[in-house]
Amino acid sequence: MNISRECYQETSSLFNQTLYAHNSSVKNSLIPKKKGLPTEIYGGYSGNKDSFFVLVKIVKKRTNLYRIVGIPTRELAKLNSSNNYNQALNKIVESKLCLKETESFKILIKRLLYGTLIVDNGQKFRIGSFKEKHNVQQLVLQLKSMKYIKFYIDGGQNYFTDVERKKLEKQDRDKCLLYVFDDIMNVVNKRFTLFDMSKYEKDGDSLREKFNCLDFNDKVSILSDLLKAFHANSDRTSITKLKITNLGRHQAGKNGITLTTNAQIIYQSPTGLFERRIKIKDL
Repeated sequence: MNISRECYQETSSLFNQTLYAHNSSVKNSLIPKKKGLPTEIYGGYSGNKDSFFVLVKIVKKRTNLYRIVGIPTRELAKLNSSNNYNQALNKIVESKLCLKETESFKILIKRLLYGTLIVDNGQKFRIGSFKEKHNVQQLVLQLKSMKYIKFYIDGGQNYFTDVERKKLEKQDRDKCLLYVFDDIMNVVNKRFTLFDMSKYEKDGDSLREKFNCLDFNDKVSILSDLLKAFHANSDRTSITKLKITNLGRHQAGKNGITLTTNAQIIYQSPTGLFERRIKIKDL
């Protein structure tokens, strides 16, 4: 069944509610508590909240760069009440980009919402923030793996017949969980281009070897976390036993998500049956 997720604009939170002192470790990114109260004296809030996003083309000497830029919620009232919306929007974007003298920019799409679907060079994701990509690919495993997950992880022994249950009870449960782990990694490495699992394989030990050395309960916990991380949503998890952090989302770096000319912005109907695709190279 084709489905789609709701796309939305943020209109409530202006920033994270925690107040930081002027000498805190995040002092360089603080937002003033009130107009006329400099952060170097009075401290401020941390964590800007964006209302929506725009797609910007940055023109450089040798090449062009396509970047997603967030428009802060605290600028929304000023933006909507402006006599010249486009001029006000350009001013906000310019302050966010900090361009060099030899660079210029042009806004290609004036409004991208949270959850907007994008396909770019094999990566399929939704906008979670100006620098965060949310996975939209669903993990599909072999029937054998699903049977092991139901029996050893979900505790669904009652779903099996007496013959199937006795057969599963006689099997080496650690080998069954290793089979599930291999199946997950195989699918992720082949199809989930948003994630690079090889970066977690350090010190000469593969993730498979680390997983295989753990006890049964740890294996069950790790497989549950992996199933959660590779679900088609914004969930993320950290797996300390495998030295994996924030798995499930992709951080594009402090400058935000950049796209190629091959990228497509996809607008879908609520049912997912109809969609309209806009190619960046055609803008």
